[in-house]
Amino acid sequence: MVNNNVLIIDDHQIVRKGLRSLLQSDINHFVVEEAQTLNDALNIIPVFEPGVILLDYRLEEIDGAEATKRILAKYPQAKIIILTAFDDYDTVVNCVNSGVLGFLLKTIDSKKIIEAVIAVQSGNTYFDDKVIYQLMCNIKKENTPKVDLTPFEIKILERVCTGRTNKEIAEELHMAEKTIRNYLSRIFQKLDVKNRTEAAVYWKEHIMK
Repeated sequence: MVNNNVLIIDDHQIVRKGLRSLLQSDINHFVVEEAQTLNDALNIIPVFEPGVILLDYRLEEIDGAEATKRILAKYPQAKIIILTAFDDYDTVVNCVNSGVLGFLLKTIDSKKIIEAVIAVQSGNTYFDDKVIYQLMCNIKKENTPKVDLTPFEIKILERVCTGRTNKEIAEELHMAEKTIRNYLSRIFQKLDVKNRTEAAVYWKEHIMK
């Protein structure tokens, strides 16, 4: 049997009342209880036995990630959704690592709050589309190789990628051709490539993005 009990933990009464009204008006007939503080919630959980907990990230005494850890330490079967205005990468990752099953921004459409509760209630996860985009962008950044090229080496590499010869680059930068060759050797070494073509491909795939 599906547990339709939902516990809202938020220190703002107006937010709690708004969420209660939304959930109680849904056809799933959610039974809603409220808690203003984490301590209140810890006392309510064993009696109310919520199927899902909607937890505000920024409680007065504690953040959502730490609150999640404390709830799960006492009630490991709890299913928690964070509801917050904060979408920065570190906040999302901290909450995921703490054990939340959902993460919603307070700007989300009310229908999606219901969707999230139903999904998490069923043992699935639910993350706001904006949060997923944030995570994907940061994963892409983390997977991009880091190359320590100097501004001048970048200048030379840019010209290599436009098809200029060593002589043309030397003339343009007012340097000896041999100096340009020496720079290119260091650039190839840093990029772990063998020639101009591989350097140009690396530039387009990893640095220009």
